[in-house]
Amino acid sequence: MNDVPEIVKQAVQRMIATIGVHGKFKIFLNDGTEYGDLPVAIDKPVKRHRVNKGIVDYVRPFLLNTKAGEVAVIPSTPQFPSTAVSATATAKASQMWGNGSYQSMTNRANGNIELLRLS
Repeated sequence: MNDVPEIVKQAVQRMIATIGVHGKFKIFLNDGTEYGDLPVAIDKPVKRHRVNKGIVDYVRPFLLNTKAGEVAVIPSTPQFPSTAVSATATAKASQMWGNGSYQSMTNRANGNIELLRLS
């Protein structure tokens, strides 16, 4: 931890004397010292999803020319397994056509993703 200079500690003590009269507060110093009794929620780290950028380029051509009432059949490959193709296809379909404008399923017999455009 970083050491906090004495002048900073004195300034914090003066602020506490002023702020403490007016309400709850919380002060964190670089050395880990905490002052005050205001409850502070800890932010959870944002989980970053690793997306294979090539899969979007693989899925997009199957969806581009699909019209309402047509079915886009997107084959899975060893490089792009059916779960990844399904997730990417449905995300791209929602982005292109809107939520609720398609229905999708995985054909378990051959591993293809079948996506029916409804509107």
